[in-house]
Amino acid sequence: VVLFLFFYSFNSYTQTTFGARGGLNLANMSVDSEYIDSDNFSNLYGFHIGPTMDYRFTENSEDFYLSLETGLFFNIKGFKWDEYLDYGYDYKMSYLKTDDYKVNLTTTLYYLDLPITLKGTYDINSNGFKVFGMAGPYLGYGLSGTFKTEFRGEEETEDIEWGDGEDAMFKRFDYGLTFGGGIEIKSIEIGISYDLGLANIASDSDDEDIKGKNKILKFFVGYRFNK
Repeated sequence: VVLFLFFYSFNSYTQTTFGARGGLNLANMSVDSEYIDSDNFSNLYGFHIGPTMDYRFTENSEDFYLSLETGLFFNIKGFKWDEYLDYGYDYKMSYLKTDDYKVNLTTTLYYLDLPITLKGTYDINSNGFKVFGMAGPYLGYGLSGTFKTEFRGEEETEDIEWGDGEDAMFKRFDYGLTFGGGIEIKSIEIGISYDLGLANIASDSDDEDIKGKNKILKFFVGYRFNK
């Protein structure tokens, strides 16, 4: 479907431009569960990269114009969690909060995301300097992932099991809202965006009461080829 839209728009509309975008991800996850406190989660650093397509609804001569922007991005999601083990003592006591009792948990999820956003661009001057804002839904599909634990200098990594089976951890399909903004300088764009996951990607195999949703803060740089 994405390839069809790209080629159809390229052949049919002179107002369609293509580009590429990538940047830094600060990924995390919100979890609703009586067993897990996601307030203690920390950001997982990753990246996103992929092609973009922008179709304008209005004429190029206008200072402000609307466009429909989409793309296909390889996206790293997940979270980090540092937890202190409880060996039958009061683990909240300060003298037990040392590295000997600390476990580092890192969940890394690799997704393919398809955003469809409405983009508004304002041409500030004739030198190619513009500002833009965008908002819309996105769809995601989980490709693979890892779950890594570190304890007392030892590491153990296992692959993520997707689905709702006995050993499954996460569901593959994700969806939500994405919104952001930035500046354009001729063919180059610089911006920031936020992906707010609405889908519960936590597997139902262990506890149906657990709800987990992705969230990502992104910093990106893009280039539009046929500007």
